[in-house]
Amino acid sequence: MRLQPGAPDLAASVDGAYVACADERLTLYSTATRAEVASAVLDGPADVAFLGADRLLALVPGDGRSQLHGFALPSLELLASLELEDRLRIVTPVATRALIATESLEQPRVVAVTTKILVESIALREPLLLATAAPEDRLLAASRTREAQLECWDPFLRRALFRLNLPLMQRAQLAGFSARRRLLWIAAAGPTGPLEVFRFSDGRLQARAELGAAIVGAAGHPDSPRLVVATRAADDAPATFTELELQVGDRRMLTTTVAARAMCVVEGAQPALVLVDQGAPTWMPLGAAAPADATAATSAPPSPATQPGKKQPHPRVSDPADWRGKLHATRPAAAAGARATAATAPTGATGATAAAVAVAPVGEPADAEPHWRDELCDWAEKQLAAPRRAADPPAVPEHSTLTTVSQRLALDEDAARALALVYAARLLGHADVPAATVARALGGEEAAWDEALGHGLGGRLGLLRARDGRVALSAPAGRFLDGTAPRIPIVPGGASDAELPAGNVRLDGGVEPLPQIGARLAARYGYDVALVLVEGEHPARMLAWKLVEARLHGAWPVVDVSKKAARWSDALDEGPSVIVVRGDEVPAAIKALPPL
Repeated sequence: MRLQPGAPDLAASVDGAYVACADERLTLYSTATRAEVASAVLDGPADVAFLGADRLLALVPGDGRSQLHGFALPSLELLASLELEDRLRIVTPVATRALIATESLEQPRVVAVTTKILVESIALREPLLLATAAPEDRLLAASRTREAQLECWDPFLRRALFRLNLPLMQRAQLAGFSARRRLLWIAAAGPTGPLEVFRFSDGRLQARAELGAAIVGAAGHPDSPRLVVATRAADDAPATFTELELQVGDRRMLTTTVAARAMCVVEGAQPALVLVDQGAPTWMPLGAAAPADATAATSAPPSPATQPGKKQPHPRVSDPADWRGKLHATRPAAAAGARATAATAPTGATGATAAAVAVAPVGEPADAEPHWRDELCDWAEKQLAAPRRAADPPAVPEHSTLTTVSQRLALDEDAARALALVYAARLLGHADVPAATVARALGGEEAAWDEALGHGLGGRLGLLRARDGRVALSAPAGRFLDGTAPRIPIVPGGASDAELPAGNVRLDGGVEPLPQIGARLAARYGYDVALVLVEGEHPARMLAWKLVEARLHGAWPVVDVSKKAARWSDALDEGPSVIVVRGDEVPAAIKALPPL
């Protein structure tokens, strides 16, 4: 990361094996020995980014054109080169891809390096405000036109997945993840160096700090709670560095004699801050080995309070909460599981030299925790072996797909437990589970047997299917729980505060293509819209699974059909959804639906 224009670029690989320094020469260093491993000549100062464990991308901006070079690690063997128009820059790496854009953060594109350099456009809102790699190899981005709204994208499919509404500071410029990707930090430009930390699972503010000088850079590792922030009191002043421990609330001022122009952080057995001015980088130990000048007291920020009489933000379908309540507008916007969107008052410093850091520790142990799916499988193995000994399932994190389903579809206890058991059994290699096993694990009462036989909430919502005395996941539920991207197109919603119609409605006289209708409705009502095209030999079956997938992803289905309504109308659920009527005549099977 550069700390001033014209400086070399410095980057560390996610696995902590290498550090790359790019000026007019690209040099790769080993973090274990801190020795040069390989080097390559470039045509000028370059941006550099690691793409996965075995690729490196260097971007050399020129006069009206930019050169992209892909290298193999660790030899720096040149794999491919490509020249593109405009002066470009690397915005952020994301797994085996990199997001690039013009210097004004417009025309975003996704780049991959194989035997050639692949460039694909991505429909992010322009111009970009900031972008960073997000959990599960996703991309989190915000635009200057909607600063308070971050969008999470799949960079491989180049598709928006959900939105996170946060009370972002004005002029936010840097962002990243910490503490096993559970904390999202955002730094803004300004003379006092404001920095905010949010819990990514629900968007709740965890800390707000004023560092006392303008932030010019910040670096860390997404799995570590450590964040190193570079600040500068004046344009001609040297950068100073502060090490923040977001998990426990500690702060250390780092002392260095290097007039650093670029920085990066290396984690691992010997965590270090890597700095470069001219020549080889300088490695500064972090953590217990680093000199500590001061430690700030730990305190939690005030809880966000709703101001009387102030209109609250419009709830989004993409929030992990009950989609039926949200779409019918029968539940408050602050329902359990909805993301917090209210702003909070600053808690930080009062003078130009103050640098108080208020961090709420998240209470995670230092040792690695087992994955929630591991714990779920351990529980399921015992339940499948002895179903009459019903035990409570393990606590599942808020960011998990299983919790998202339970909250978004408002599952009751029996449905949530049945879903957890059948999903865990699938992870253990069982395609289905005996109905008796499910019923006994749920307590063996009448409601438990209803759930096990497909008559309960899980069956009615299309999550579970029961046949021949066995229970299995439906295909869309299995894909969602595995974290697979939706198979139906989803159009992101706009910024409207319009009320969504309740139940199923019909849109008469539809002549536009379905994507145009979906985009118009998404902009008008502000909700994500799923484009549901019903066709094939079994239209009712196709409509049923597409509706389930739309509900799971929190989208409002807009249904377009090429078959007679009598063949699929029975597959409509309780809604809400929109049925597009092509032509002047409304089919008798849906004539009773109110018009939109």
